[in-house]
Amino acid sequence: MLLLPSSNPEVLIMWQGSATLGQEALLFFNTDVWHNQYVEVSDLRAFVQSGQPLVDVSPEFRMDFVAVAPFSFELRPGQAIVLVTRSPHTS
Repeated sequence: MLLLPSSNPEVLIMWQGSATLGQEALLFFNTDVWHNQYVEVSDLRAFVQSGQPLVDVSPEFRMDFVAVAPFSFELRPGQAIVLVTRSPHTS
């Protein structure tokens, strides 16, 4: 697990990857349980190695499409979003 820089100190961004499975995940957590928090990233591809599209597998309020450059999102209080990708060299 790796902590990544965030445009908003109330939003924690983490990267998790598996070389064995060729999978990666970006996790965004709104640590503020009382207020919405906005986060933006100039290009999510800088945070993943595979270069493949990201898919939202969050437990609630999933995005149908993840725009990677630029990426911006307003998280609800306490909300987490989970974006995953898979290397094209794995099954």
